[in-house]
Amino acid sequence: MPQLDMFGLPPRKEPKLPTPEDVRPELTEVLERLRQSRSMPLSPKDLRFWRVVFPQMCAWLPDEERTAMCAEFTAELVRLDQAA
Repeated sequence: MPQLDMFGLPPRKEPKLPTPEDVRPELTEVLERLRQSRSMPLSPKDLRFWRVVFPQMCAWLPDEERTAMCAEFTAELVRLDQAA
């Protein structure tokens, strides 16, 4: 058996790409929180975060589901903005 290099680099792990099953629960949770609110439930910081991250996370969903979730997210933000 050859001697192992004690100081060599550890094997490189490939990053795990998200699946719809990985992102769907969090996206659904955010939408549900917006749906159930009469006024904006997100802080300005969280709102800025979700405006960027929500569509990015939706990219891992099938096309029709991505379109529907992004549209509903936008509609809920408009509804809550008008309620303010």
